[in-house]
Formats: sequence, structure tokens, C-alpha cells
Amino acid sequence: MGGFVIQCKSDPEGQPVRIAANDFADLVASGSLSWPKLCVSDIDDRSKADWVIKFIALFQIIWFIAQLVGRAVEGLPVTTLELFTLGTVICATFTYCACLKKPFDVRTTLVVQSETILPASISTISRVGFSEGPMPVHQPWWLRMLQILIAFAFGGMHLLGWRFYFTTTLELWMWRASSLGCLVLPLIMFSIGYLDLRKRSRKMKMVVDFAWQMFFIPYALCRLYMFIEMFVGLRAVPVGVYQTPQWSQYFPSFG
Repeated sequence: MGGFVIQCKSDPEGQPVRIAANDFADLVASGSLSWPKLCVSDIDDRSKADWVIKFIALFQIIWFIAQLVGRAVEGLPVTTLELFTLGTVICATFTYCACLKKPFDVRTTLVVQSETILPASISTISRVGFSEGPMPVHQPWWLRMLQILIAFAFGGMHLLGWRFYFTTTLELWMWRASSLGCLVLPLIMFSIGYLDLRKRSRKMKMVVDFAWQMFFIPYALCRLYMFIEMFVGLRAVPVGVYQTPQWSQYFPSFG
């Protein structure tokens, strides 16, 4: 794992240490550390992903979506497994675009010299967890709208299977209910999360957290059922599932 490591100038022979992102920001604000000066080439040199890998991943995504569109045009059935994958691909595409400039698999460390000895209250770490980084207190409105759009698109993809073939009527209605849950519940949780960003009392925050969890549990159950159903549903599918669009035979694909 790369990233920034701290070394005291008074102890040049000592082992550099890694600290949490919040502690790092506090040391910079207090003047104990100077903010590292990096250019784009320094970051790209430490990244292990190049444009060839990104192009292959993008080509695979476009190919998968084109296959589904081709099947819909020719009237061929689509499985719930493909529909579930399409929703995941949409979320992955938004994430991929958001992290396009983010370095990947950085393993080379960058030593930052500290003017003073690190305070005893700061502990060293080996890895930085996802929740340990500095999180913005107030998110811009466009980021909130983007999150809602992603949740809406993911749930909407599953609604395309409203009239899909299912072996039993129970599975059909369970899929419809789960699709609606994946569409509505994230919007409610985002709304609750937005309220939690405002200044509220500790008791009110506990109530908001409890309400968020109460909506998260049925959402997790909906996702779990759809994950199971997309494999269970393969036990009996229409014969058209095994047919491929005619035009796709003339174009190569990878994987």
C-alpha cells in the first residue's frame, strides 16, 4: 500500500509511519507538516492502471449493453441474471467515471518530513479504511442529485423485468415487489441521510439512524432475493434465451 508516510526530521534514521487522513490534515493545519507538492505525472507514475485496461473495460460494457439492446429489438427474451447485471453495470459505470482520474493500486510511498515529533495522541495505522478518510459535511446539490439518479436508474433497470417469464406466479410478484423496493427505498434512505447532515441533537440523530436502518433492512432483503432469483430462475427459461442476435455474429468480442 502506498500513499503518504511521515518521518521526523529530528530522527532521519527512524522508520516512516502512516497515520489516519484526519490526523494528517490536522498536522498540516497546525503547521507541523507542509502540504506535499505533487504534479499529475507523479501521481500517474505511481498508478498501476493504464488506458489500455480502461479501454478494454469500457468496450466490454458497451458490448454487453449492445447485446441486450439487440435482443430487445429482435424480440428475444432476456434473463433476470442479465437484467441484474445491467443494473450493476450502470452503477459501475458511474463509479468508473467518477474515479477516472483516481490513481489505481498505488504502492509506492511518498515520504513527508515532519518538523516536530508526532504527538502521542496520534496512532499509526497499516491501512486506511473507507470510513476513516475525511468526509464532507455538506455535499453539493448536484452530487445529491447524481446519487438519486444512480439509485433511480438501478431500481428502474429491474422494473424492466415486470413482464418477464417466471416459473411460478409467486416468483413473478416477488420480483416486482423487490424491484419497487430497490427503486423507492434508496430514495427514502437518501432523504433521511440528507436530514442527518443538518445540525441536530444527539437524540434526534439516534432516531434518524434507527429510521435509516429500518429502511435499509428491507432493501437488503430485496437485493438478496433478486440475487437468489437470478440464478434460481435459470432452471426454466424460454428457448429464445439461448439464441443470439444475428448481427452480433459479425463483430468480435473479448471474454
